[in-house]
Amino acid sequence: GNAILNARKQLFWFDWEHSGTRNSLDDLVWFFGDEWMPLNPNILSDLIDEVIKGFDMDKNYKKKKRYLIIHGTLHMCGRLSKILKHKGSKGWWKREYCLEFDQMGITKTEASILSMRIATLAELDNLTKPISDWSKKIHDKIITLK
Repeated sequence: GNAILNARKQLFWFDWEHSGTRNSLDDLVWFFGDEWMPLNPNILSDLIDEVIKGFDMDKNYKKKKRYLIIHGTLHMCGRLSKILKHKGSKGWWKREYCLEFDQMGITKTEASILSMRIATLAELDNLTKPISDWSKKIHDKIITLK
């Protein structure tokens, strides 16, 4: 919903809904927290370290990284909650439908990915660390759901 390919098959990301109205790091929170975002959990910490440099205008790197981790963890928890609420007891949605109609990833795959991304991100700060084990348990439950 927030990406487009040009004629040369170059990918461009955009989202003007809240542009300039919130903390600029929120764009990274939404980007990293999107269940459709193909993001290897093994590189998440390194990616944050690298990307956040572009937001480090006032040299307060540690504070910004902590904000991103805490807000990102909570944002993804809310997103996963919405996915599971939409799924309910009726079953997972078809992935093709979700993609075609720009829906949340109300699929087992995307919920599984998001739950593990929560666990990975939460591990990076002492405040959110307890959420990591909880999210891993949620993941184990998700993979058993039909």
